[in-house]
Amino acid sequence: GVVYSDLGKSDESVEFLKRAINLKQNFAVAFHDLGCVYIRQQKFKEAVAPLERAAELEPDNAENYVLSGFALSQLRKYSEAIRQIEKAVTLTPQDAEAQFFLGQLYLLNRDKQSAFVQYQKIAGFDLPMANKLYAVIYSNLLVTVNKK
Repeated sequence: GVVYSDLGKSDESVEFLKRAINLKQNFAVAFHDLGCVYIRQQKFKEAVAPLERAAELEPDNAENYVLSGFALSQLRKYSEAIRQIEKAVTLTPQDAEAQFFLGQLYLLNRDKQSAFVQYQKIAGFDLPMANKLYAVIYSNLLVTVNKK
């Protein structure tokens, strides 16, 4: 399935990954890879279940939570996406990109206070990424003020 995915043959990749999952119900890597293929196909709804299953099977793999959160965010399910990314940053607190993404999700969920708390957390270990989030927060505040 992965080889087909690398060759750009997504449909074949999905078929073989599903076969692998049917043969081995606890094959976390196959669930992960299936979710990734669906994300590449922009089939975000289909991506969520296999990525969440991969996270159940490998609860210490932050990437599964990040990808699941990404798929949920594309479906505008921000509260659910936040829960997934929070799990990821608990596992990898120094992952500035995941922390930044969490800050963005808070903004999308209309929670500016939590976004600012994220900014403060990131500032403790990655100032350039923190400044990037601050710029997003600030531009979001300007949009809010200008709408009034």
